Amino acid sequence: MKFSRMIKNQLAQKKWSVAKFASEINRTAEHARKLQNGTAFPSADLAERIAVKLGIDPREFQKQLIADRWLRKHGQKPPQPEHSSMGPLQEIWHDLTPEQQECVLCVANCLMTKRISARIQ
Repeated sequence: MKFSRMIKNQLAQKKWSVAKFASEINRTAEHARKLQNGTAFPSADLAERIAVKLGIDPREFQKQLIADRWLRKHGQKPPQPEHSSMGPLQEIWHDLTPEQQECVLCVANCLMTKRISARIQ
């Protein structure tokens, strides 16, 4: 489950243990462990709390939860629009740390700058 990878990435970045995570979201260590491992899904209010505490965009986290619930229920990814806004990058974006995401955006901006410069010349 990708939502659990988002949690794991942020816990690693913050250097939080499962016990610390559990304390921050007011849940038992066992429940926090299940959330981290993707064997339990958070309720809507808990999802919001997790996103805020871990510094994850709440809308993106909720979007990923919906997709992961669909995957668990139907055994396949949810239907996607014909053209994803991020293309293949969409699949791995949430697996990247915020620093890696920033690096990818920097590279993309550099590529766009070179592309614009080439058109002007």
